Amino acid sequence: MVSKRTTARAVRMSCKGRTGMMAACRDPETVMLVLRKPYLLYLGDVPTNADAKTAFGLRDWCRDDVLAEWSLPACPVTLGLPRMSPAEAAAAGAGSLIVGVAVTGGRIPEHWQADLEAALGAGLDVVSGMHT
Repeated sequence: MVSKRTTARAVRMSCKGRTGMMAACRDPETVMLVLRKPYLLYLGDVPTNADAKTAFGLRDWCRDDVLAEWSLPACPVTLGLPRMSPAEAAAAGAGSLIVGVAVTGGRIPEHWQADLEAALGAGLDVVSGMHT
C-alpha cells in the first residue's frame, strides 16, 4: 500500500444551485467530489493495453482534461501522450495523478510507491479507483 496518510484531496461541492453535472444530484445536500484537473495518467508497469482501460478511457473521452502520461521505464503500454514526470506535470499545471490501470487483486504494487510519493511531493492529488 502507498501509505497511511491521505493520498488524495478533493474539493467538496454542494449540488445546490448547480447546473450541468451537478444538476444530476437529486438531493441538494448531496456532496460530490471534484478532482483537480488537468490529469497526469499513471500506467505503472502494466503489460497490456487492456490493463490500462481507465487511462485509455480518460484519454479518449476526456482529452481536454488530460495533460500527459507517466509510467515506470519498463512499461510497454503508452497512451501516445506527452510523457511527464509528476514534477514536470505539476509545473505545467496538473492537479491530479490518476492511477489509470487495473491491477490483479486491487492493490497498488509496492514498487510503484516511489512514483506515487513523487506525485504527492510535487503537490498532485493521487486518485485511484482500484478495488477487488
